[in-house]
Amino acid sequence: RPIAHVLLPAAIAAAAASAALAGLPHDGDFGFAGGGGGFGGGGGGGSSASAGPKRRLRTPSPFARTVSCRQGGGDGAQFRTLDDLALFGCDDDGCSIDGELEAVAGGGLDVVRPIVWEDPSGEFASSNSADVRRYSARPDGFTYDVMEVAEGGLVRNISVTRGQVLEATRLKARDLRTVALQGLPGQGTGPMLVRRRGVLLLGLGDLRAIVDSHRALLFGEPTRERARFLRVFQQQRKAAPDTKFSMLFVESALLAHNRKLDFDFFQVRKAVEPRLQAPPVLREPELEEVRQRRRALSRCSSQASAVSTALLARLDSEGGQGVEALLDTDSVHLKEVLEEWEAMLEAYLRAFTELSRECSSLLRDIEDFEASASLELQVRRLALEQFELSLVIASVSIAASNLLPGAMGMNVPNGMEMSDRSFSSVVALTVCFGASIFGTLRWIASTQGFLKW
Repeated sequence: RPIAHVLLPAAIAAAAASAALAGLPHDGDFGFAGGGGGFGGGGGGGSSASAGPKRRLRTPSPFARTVSCRQGGGDGAQFRTLDDLALFGCDDDGCSIDGELEAVAGGGLDVVRPIVWEDPSGEFASSNSADVRRYSARPDGFTYDVMEVAEGGLVRNISVTRGQVLEATRLKARDLRTVALQGLPGQGTGPMLVRRRGVLLLGLGDLRAIVDSHRALLFGEPTRERARFLRVFQQQRKAAPDTKFSMLFVESALLAHNRKLDFDFFQVRKAVEPRLQAPPVLREPELEEVRQRRRALSRCSSQASAVSTALLARLDSEGGQGVEALLDTDSVHLKEVLEEWEAMLEAYLRAFTELSRECSSLLRDIEDFEASASLELQVRRLALEQFELSLVIASVSIAASNLLPGAMGMNVPNGMEMSDRSFSSVVALTVCFGASIFGTLRWIASTQGFLKW
């Protein structure tokens, strides 16, 4: 045992030294050394220090602090904690996401900034660093500009903090994130209709809301689509004054979203159908318009399909995952309310399914049109290649037939230059020779399938 106490620390130290010399990680290192490879940023062997784009991140190295642990009175190994990584990749503007960088105007080649920032916890991400700084400073004090819609018809714009919303609704942070945080630029969001802690989380298109039995909070920027939805909601309130607020709100959102997708589909069909019924036009503006319309139709089809899939999953589920999960369990007439919710969801399931089917059918027609246009382009390309092959055959024939005039034009006396009929004979022979070569080459090309005889 005394020998083990002496030899074991020495063996560990020797192994660590050998691994350091070989550039390999050892116990207590994990390949994160500041001077070697990994994520360190010091001196030493730094092929990784020069790799990739340069960033100006003003945070110190996350591996600067270590914790020493001594064992048995000998030299202890050093271990790093997660606190050392708390601000990795962060500066005063926020934290960067690797691989998403943009050059700063006028900053030179070495100055780059992240396209998207996030806070250290990853809860908030935005392309605006000011919003990320505001969220990172006080997460619970982060302010949302929302629109409150009350059961009595009162609508007002208010500013609430994240902590106030979480306290009032008793939601988890992840649930609030699904409705309160808008997607990044160019990022779409899928449909959502779930119940969490007594409130409904609703997401359809650009509409994101928290709905309870007496009011709703609408998140996001005020847009024309929101104003249109509120118009639909008000008319539905007048038509069915006895309907529950939450059900009426959800139905109005489904109706407004369905009408919006119907309009998008109608616009695409109105622009595309005349071109689909006519012969394929191979002009670039027409083909580009069809391509752009196909992209819009694909988005419309995917949104309609996503909503119909979500509604079908809700209707088909049983127990706590079905339609009854959307209801208030304190309702007096629970069975009647459940039947009304199921009837409403089934009606919009049919509407969105039919819209998805129509979009898919028109997409197939557009794909057939593009296939016909591609086939027509190939036919034209084939005709052009055949014409080019004919020109090549003609040029070869003419070049071969010039052998005889070239030989006769040499300054060598041959006795034919004094004959009156030699010129016409040579011209006729040249034409016949060129025509025979042209016919032979074209016959060979036609037998091989390159040309039509």
